[in-house]
Amino acid sequence: MGNINTGKHQFWFKAPDGTGVRLFPRCGSTTLQKAWDLKQCHKGEWLELEDKVIVVRDPLERLISTWHGALTRLPTGAHVRTHRDWGSFHDFWDFARRFVLAKPDAKRDWHVQTYGRLLEDYWPETGELWTLNGVSKYGTESLPAPEFQLNQSRVEADANVSLLVGMTDEQEGVYEQLLEVYAHDFELYYAACSSSPDGD
Repeated sequence: MGNINTGKHQFWFKAPDGTGVRLFPRCGSTTLQKAWDLKQCHKGEWLELEDKVIVVRDPLERLISTWHGALTRLPTGAHVRTHRDWGSFHDFWDFARRFVLAKPDAKRDWHVQTYGRLLEDYWPETGELWTLNGVSKYGTESLPAPEFQLNQSRVEADANVSLLVGMTDEQEGVYEQLLEVYAHDFELYYAACSSSPDGD
C-alpha cells in the first residue's frame, strides 16, 4: 500500500465529516491540514468518498511562491538534495528555465509539478474545485474558513507577481512556455474561479 506520510499519498486527505480533500504543495496545504483537522488517506479510499474538495491557486502564483520560498528558507531533511541549489537562483526566470522548462513533468520536484500530474489522472468536477483565496475567506460548503496565518515569505511571494509586469522579450518567451506547461492547471484554476463565491 505504501506509506501515506510520504510520496504520492501525502496530499490525499479526509476531513472528520468524511469530505475528501486534495491539497498541493505551496497551496496552503500545511495551514488547511491543521485548520480542518485532516487525516491522510490513500487515493483509493479518497476516490470512494462522496464529497470532495480540491484546493488550487493561480499556477504562476504558486510557482513564484515556490521560487521565493527557496530563496528565503531551504527545505531540510529528505528534500535537501533536491533543493540544495534552488536558493542560488535569485532570478525567477532562471529558476523557471532550470527547474520547470528543462525537465519533463515527471522529473520535476513536486513543488513545481502540474496539478494534473499530482492528481494522477483524476479529472475533477467543477464543483469539487475551490481556490485557495476562496477557501481562506469563506471556507467550502462543508468546511469552515480557516484562521489563515500567512507567513511572511508567502506574502512577499504574492507581491512578487508584479515581476510579470514589464518583461523583456526573453522573459516573455519563458512566460509563454510556462503558460503552455501549466495550461491544464489554468483550466482547473479558472474552473475553480467560476464557482468561487468572489470569483477568485
